Amino acid sequence: MQHAIETESFAPDVSDLVQEADIAQNADDLRRAEALYLMVLDEDPQHPDANHNLGILYLSVNLSEKALPRLRKALEAHPEFDHFWVSYFHGLAYNKMFAEGQAILEAGKENGLDCNTLAQLQEILASASEEQ
Repeated sequence: MQHAIETESFAPDVSDLVQEADIAQNADDLRRAEALYLMVLDEDPQHPDANHNLGILYLSVNLSEKALPRLRKALEAHPEFDHFWVSYFHGLAYNKMFAEGQAILEAGKENGLDCNTLAQLQEILASASEEQ
C-alpha cells in the first residue's frame, strides 16, 4: 500500500504580496515594491491593486510610459473606484494626453461617474493644459 506524500506550498498569498509591496512603496523601497508587484502580476496579470499601485510607483519615478497601461488596467477592472479614475487622469495629464482624457471623461459622464469625481478629473485636465 502506497501512501501519498502531502507537500506544502510555500508560495506567498497574492494579497500578502500586495500588502508587502505597499509597505515597501510607502517606505520608499521602490525596487522591492516593484519586484513584489510584478510577482503578483505574474500570478494574476489583471490584479487591480497591483496594477494601480505599480502605475503610481512608475509615475513617481517619471516612467509614465510604463504607468499608463497599469493604471488603465486597474480602471478597466474597477471603474467604480474613483481613485482609479483620478490616478489614470494624473497619468494622462502628465503625458499631455488631453484629447484622450477628454474622450474618457465623456465616457465617464455617460456611464454615471460621480459628479464630484467628474469635477476633479476636469480640474486635473484643465490644470495640466494650462501648464503646457
